[in-house]
Amino acid sequence: MLTTVRTVLEMLNTAMNLEEGFLVRLNIAAPNLLAPTGSDLNLYKLNDIFAGFHYDLNLLTIHGRCNYPGLSAWTRNGKKFDVSVKDGYLLIQSGKELEWLTGG
Repeated sequence: MLTTVRTVLEMLNTAMNLEEGFLVRLNIAAPNLLAPTGSDLNLYKLNDIFAGFHYDLNLLTIHGRCNYPGLSAWTRNGKKFDVSVKDGYLLIQSGKELEWLTGG
């Protein structure tokens, strides 16, 4: 996953015409979290919500395949849709930091 993020950062770096390696260097000491939600499923019951509507504040968020449903996203006009990641694929989502860097 981190290799994929590095590749995407290099692509973004080129597209944004930044100094070579700028975004990759920013990511070196970034708080990367490679884990499931970290939720203790014994504390929740069926249909409980772990994380309601929110913005991802980081530069990028990457999702792998999950064994359970529940990941949703919203279009810019507020329409909610379910997200699933096929086996062997990754979903990369832009966060607020990237939105700020690109002016939206």
